[in-house]
Amino acid sequence: VDDTNIVYEGWGTREARIASLICQRPVYIIRPAAIELIPTAERYQLGPVLTVPVALGTPTAGETRQIYRVQSLDPRACGGEASDGPGPIPARRSARRVTTPATDSTAHPTG
Repeated sequence: VDDTNIVYEGWGTREARIASLICQRPVYIIRPAAIELIPTAERYQLGPVLTVPVALGTPTAGETRQIYRVQSLDPRACGGEASDGPGPIPARRSARRVTTPATDSTAHPTG
């Protein structure tokens, strides 16, 4: 799913589209600027998965960006059970603090 799907399919926001998928399949997000992650981080837990080279305005990848796994803040939202351990890492307002510890070291994006 990319931004054009969100617009042309009438989802309205990235977060609305994520909500429709979050319990059906793994969801990953990459954004050109960290500040663009704030609305998503306010509603979901973001865990870094890997860093990839990207081309921003050029044909050659000259920068890197983090890919995050998007998960529900409440594990019970998708039929999971609450744990006795610490709760999910809450969303942060600052774009510099969106990064959270990886929760699934075996997760791999699948196109």
